[in-house]
Amino acid sequence: MNLVDRARNLIVTPRAEWSVIAGEQHTVHDLYTRYVVPLAAIPPVAGFIGLCIVGYPSYRVGIGAGVAFMGVYYLLTLVSVYLLALLINAFAPTFGG
Repeated sequence: MNLVDRARNLIVTPRAEWSVIAGEQHTVHDLYTRYVVPLAAIPPVAGFIGLCIVGYPSYRVGIGAGVAFMGVYYLLTLVSVYLLALLINAFAPTFGG
């Protein structure tokens, strides 16, 4: 399924979409490559545009610093998603998951 269609269906018809998701089989690699990697790129790119292209009224960050910011932000986002998944997996039995 297309990522945009999946996101739209989760917003418009969440109950039906979660039923579809429950029937699918995915590996961690599939989830990361199909969902996490593209979605995690949105905030760093928006931050780069905001800092380097739009900037503040009297200050803009240079392109090199903006690219470094974007790369670090992207990697930290990927790592934090993985760590949060480990935390959720550890606590899931506590809540009957």
